[in-house]
Order: sequence, then C-alpha cells, then structure tokens
Amino acid sequence: MGFSEFGILFGISQTSNNLLAISTTNGTGVPISPVSLTSAFDLAFRPEDNTMFVADTNTESLYTLNPPTGEATLVGPYGSNTNVVGLEFFVPEPGTILLLGASLSLLAWRARRVS
Repeated sequence: MGFSEFGILFGISQTSNNLLAISTTNGTGVPISPVSLTSAFDLAFRPEDNTMFVADTNTESLYTLNPPTGEATLVGPYGSNTNVVGLEFFVPEPGTILLLGASLSLLAWRARRVS
C-alpha cells in the first residue's frame, strides 16, 4: 500500500490483481484498474512527480505503474532472490531542510574566517 501526493491510499489486490483506492475511514477498496503485473508486492509514489513505482517479485524488477490503466513500464531488475519490502521515498520536513541550510552556512562562514 502507498499514499499518493494527493492523500489517496492505494493497494493491489492479490486475489483480483486490481489496483485499489482504499478508504482510510472504513478500509473498503474500490477497484481502479487491472494490473498487468502478476506478483506486485510493494508500491510507493515519488513525491516530485507523483509517479507510482511497483516492485514485482515474479520478475524481480521495479516498474512504474499508470494508475488509470494499470499499465506497467519496466524500470529495471533489482536482483535475483531479492524481495523488495518497504518501498518508499524520503521527504524531509521543512524544519530539517532549514536546519541543514543553517548548519552549512555556519560551516562556510567558519571556514572562510579561519583561512
């Protein structure tokens, strides 16, 4: 399961092989489209462009998935005898970015002052 940039929770049904939009209120899954992969295991959205990525254990490869059509496009293999679990993207909090920027500025100021 994974959340899109717009707060929609998605999952893939193992029994029907459909992409589902899942209600965070009652857990009901609404079919969106059939998925062309046979063993989709994990999914995540890239925050920069809201692209859905799916790991498929049958082909041991990573794909992008078009939610409206269920069409998968190969990104590449991730290796044999490997199961990708916990696929996700890191999005730092604004406070973390601010603190990192301030720290780097302080280090640059100190390095200039010492030399």
